Amino acid sequence: METVFIGIGSNWSHALARCSSAVNCLRRTTGIDCVEGSSWYRTQPFGPVEQPWFVNGVIRLRTDLKPQQMLDRCQKIEQMLGRRRTIRWGPRS
Repeated sequence: METVFIGIGSNWSHALARCSSAVNCLRRTTGIDCVEGSSWYRTQPFGPVEQPWFVNGVIRLRTDLKPQQMLDRCQKIEQMLGRRRTIRWGPRS
């Protein structure tokens, strides 16, 4: 198994709950063991779009998934939780 670090964040409706849901989805994924997570931090947005502050954190995992499989799983979780990529540097669900 390899150790990986995943950044998790949102500044969309109920951002902390969305971040926690993402962690829970990763915990339920076959081939992934969640080792530990950081605290959650509020951070100021960056970019040209006025938007709410972010909730951000990092989780450390152990996994036997290949990098592309890990990316695919993370993007599937994002989609399941409502992520829409509309504006570069814009609000992040």
